[in-house]
Amino acid sequence: MTTRLRSDFQVSAIRQAAKAHGAFCTILKHGHDEAGMIHLVWRKGGSVSVWSESSGEGGSRGWRLRAADVTEEAADTMLEKEKKFDPDLWVVELDGDISRDALPGDFFDQ
Repeated sequence: MTTRLRSDFQVSAIRQAAKAHGAFCTILKHGHDEAGMIHLVWRKGGSVSVWSESSGEGGSRGWRLRAADVTEEAADTMLEKEKKFDPDLWVVELDGDISRDALPGDFFDQ
C-alpha cells in the first residue's frame, strides 16, 4: 500500500502540471490541508467530467471516474452532496486540453 501525500501537496502538483501544459486550474473549494479528499472537475473540449481521489489495485493512488460528459449543473449537484457528507473535501477545476498522463496519479476508468 502506498502512503498518501498531504492533500495540499497533491493539489499543488496538479496546479503545476496544469500550468506547465497550458491548462487552467482553479481551486473551487479548499479542503483540509492534510487529509481532505480531492475531486477534479475537468472541463475539456466542451464536456465536463468529475474524477475523485481513489485507491487502485495494490493500493496505488489515483483518480476514479465519477461522471463523464455531464452538465455543469449535474457536476455541481454531485459535489454539493459530497460536501454535505465530507466538509473537508477539495474541489479542483481543470480547464483545458491537458493529458491525463501529465497529472499525478493513475486514472481508473471503472
